[in-house]
This record gives sequence, structure tokens and C-alpha cells, in this order.
Amino acid sequence: MRIVYLYNSGFALLHGKRAIVIDYYRDMPARGKQGLAGGAVALEDLQAYQQVYVLSSHAHYDHFNPAVLGWQNARQGVKYIFSEDIRSSLKAADITPGITFLRKGQGFDDGNVEIKAYGSTDEGISFYIGTDGLSIFHAGDLNCWHWPEESTPEGSRQAIAQFEKEMEPVIREVQEPDIGFFPLDPHGHRL
Repeated sequence: MRIVYLYNSGFALLHGKRAIVIDYYRDMPARGKQGLAGGAVALEDLQAYQQVYVLSSHAHYDHFNPAVLGWQNARQGVKYIFSEDIRSSLKAADITPGITFLRKGQGFDDGNVEIKAYGSTDEGISFYIGTDGLSIFHAGDLNCWHWPEESTPEGSRQAIAQFEKEMEPVIREVQEPDIGFFPLDPHGHRL
């Protein structure tokens, strides 16, 4: 599997005939570069894949770029798996049968890709993805969001408790993923 970093929490997972784009954010490639090489997805990049899946963990601008909805106009069969909170940020005309909205605990399985939604300590969901015998976990904004120098002791305890609560089913059900994506923050709690 080829993994391409796409800014913030965004990644493209490219494997065989399948492309999975997660938490697409910036659609402007780095200076002097084109498409995936510049951290952005160009429509030409998608043409090489028979199956294209676009996952967004929540509606925050740095995890969901509405430009991805235009990809279905350029090629047929793009499947969108979005957190339920994204629904309210879309216009009615943008909500098509190609979009599946998930809440924590819900899943998607089309025989090629299996996805289960887990919780988050921010907005939306995190994702388990199973495809071609690979197990992948993308946390979205699931993290222990507390900053010791800014949080009260009680606020820190609450953040840690919330994180541990959301991680319980992930630890129990997502055994030894082959690939894991997790937000790293130098201010966060050291577990």
C-alpha cells in the first residue's frame, strides 16, 4: 500500500485498484508540485483507480473539504463515507445516494471496504477500515486534548477520562492494526 500525506490529518491510501482518501483538507498542492506529489488530489490521480472512497471524520474545515463532492462529477462510482455531523453542513442538492453518513457504532461494508465508526473526543468519529486483508485505524480528532500548562487539574482529569472511554472499544475491537493514524500534539497527555 502506498500512503500519501495530504496535510493535517489527511492521507491517501493507494492499493491495487482502490484509492481511499481520508480527511481531505487542502486542495492546493505545495509550491512547484502537482497533485499527490504536492499533497493534493488531482482528478487525474483518481482516474488510475477503479474504486474511490472518500472518508471525512467530521465537518471541521481541516478535516472536510466540500471540493471532494465535485469528484463524483469527474468520475462515476466515488463513494463517500462521512461523519453524520457533516450532513448539516451540506446543501440538500449535495446529498446524493453515493454518500453514507455514519455515527459512532455504525458501519459500511460494500464487499471491498469495511468501515466502522468509533467515537471522538472532538467532533464526529474515528474510523476502522478493513480492505484487502489490511486493518487500518484513522483517529480523526480522537485524542487526549488537554494541555497541562493551560488546563485545570479537573479539566485534565476529565479530558483523560473522556479519551480513555472513547478508546476502550477501539482497544477491544481493533486488534493490532497494520496501519494507524493518530493526531500528535506536543502539548497532549503522555500515556
